[in-house]
Amino acid sequence: MLTFISGWAGWPNLYPLISQKGNFVVPFEDLWPRDFPQFFQQNQFHLLVAWSTGAHLCLKYLKAIKSEYLFLIAPFKDFSQHISPLWLQKTKQNLLQNPSFTLHKFYKRIGVDLNFSPTPTQVENLAEGLNFLLTSRLTELSKPQNIKHLYLLYGQRDKLISAEEITRLAAELELGQGKVILLDQGHFLPQEQLLHVLEEKTNCCCF
Repeated sequence: MLTFISGWAGWPNLYPLISQKGNFVVPFEDLWPRDFPQFFQQNQFHLLVAWSTGAHLCLKYLKAIKSEYLFLIAPFKDFSQHISPLWLQKTKQNLLQNPSFTLHKFYKRIGVDLNFSPTPTQVENLAEGLNFLLTSRLTELSKPQNIKHLYLLYGQRDKLISAEEITRLAAELELGQGKVILLDQGHFLPQEQLLHVLEEKTNCCCF
C-alpha cells in the first residue's frame, strides 16, 4: 500500500490515481500536525511518500516512522527560511478575503494549472496551516531508525524551496550517492513522473 502525505492545499485531485488507490492524507484536513506522531507510531509502512509540508512533518517526526521506503518531495526544515514571513502573512490575508483567487496564484507558482473553490471550513484550515508554516522549524534532525530506503526528490525549477536546502538535508541525513533525485519540475511533481520514480527505485508496480 502506498501512503501519500500531501502538502498545504494538496487536495486529492492533484494526484487522482494515488488518492484513489492509495492512502492519501491531507495535512490540516485529514490530520493536524499534532496527530502525526501517533499516526506514524501506529503504522508500519511499506511505501511512504510525502510532499512539501508533508515532507516537513516526516522530517519532524522521523524517528517515529517505520517504513521500507520513504520518499520526501521538496522537504524543508524551516519554511520561513525560503519564503518571507511577510509573504506568508499576506497570503493568509488574501486567502481569507479571496480564497479561490489566492489558491489559483499559489498553484500557478508551484506549477499546477488548477482552479479550486474551498469551503469556508477548508479556508479556515488552510489559514491555520499557514500559521503552522510560519512557526514550525527544525534546528536539527533525528536520524531515521526504522527506514530502510530514504530518498529526497527535488524539482530544479522549484520556486519555493532552494536546492541548497536539499543538499544540506542530504548531508545531515547522511544519505549515500543516488539518494537525491533531481527532476526537471517545479515545486509540484506530476503524478505520472512520481509513479515512474517510485517504480524505478522500488522495482515494483505501485498499484
